[in-house]
Amino acid sequence: MRISTNFLLLIIVSLSMTACGADEPKNQIMPMTITAEQQQIMELISTHGHQVLLFEFNTTEPFTEVGIRLEVYEYGIITDTALGFSMLGIDRPLDGKIAVVITENKDGNTLDWIVTIHEGGSAASGRATTAIGENINARMHGPMHEAVNISGDTDAVIFVSRFASDGVLSTVGDFAHEPLAHVLTVSFSY
Repeated sequence: MRISTNFLLLIIVSLSMTACGADEPKNQIMPMTITAEQQQIMELISTHGHQVLLFEFNTTEPFTEVGIRLEVYEYGIITDTALGFSMLGIDRPLDGKIAVVITENKDGNTLDWIVTIHEGGSAASGRATTAIGENINARMHGPMHEAVNISGDTDAVIFVSRFASDGVLSTVGDFAHEPLAHVLTVSFSY
């Protein structure tokens, strides 16, 4: 009888913990889920110096602002906010999308950025040009690959582009030893 009582208590505790977890809000930003055909179109567009990135975000809690920032770092120190804009006054749960188009210019020394947020029938967008520099000989870049949980007044890095002048880039750590980095961040505020 004692074993079955302990087993019953274990089940009750497990179910109550699962129920508590299910009530927690799920606020996330992630790469957009696309079909195989859409992926082929993305690959066609993302050639010859063009990159197209798509993200989606969903929240169960109300947020009042979604913002975008493109920051430029030199040896780990922020030197410029090349792009910054927000959608304000939302104050409801969100279900939106973000599109990013990055184009390397013909001179090879600059990148053009177009970023658009679309949420609830409204859209906001911004454009920027960032310098790469003439002495850069290596670049490592990429978007986020997995969902990131959003909490109030938090930032989510959705794209990083790191540059080096000595041909050596690290896949981990900060950018303190790299002459240049571009970081694209989405912020969510209550």
